[in-house]
Amino acid sequence: MNVSHSYNSSSNQQLGVIVLNSDGSISESSGELMNDKKTAQIISWIISSIQMNECANPSDGHFNTITSK
Repeated sequence: MNVSHSYNSSSNQQLGVIVLNSDGSISESSGELMNDKKTAQIISWIISSIQMNECANPSDGHFNTITSK
């Protein structure tokens, strides 16, 4: 299962995609992870969402819907 998650930080407007690989590792498709405090929160939120088996779209504008296959 690969889960791609796009996010757009209002602080620097850089788009990144975090991918949770089937072996449990996490990679980021467009270079290094953003250097801000939201990164760990984003990863935790992704993992929590997968564990709850839900597609979530929080209203704060930092997250897009997760699609898992």
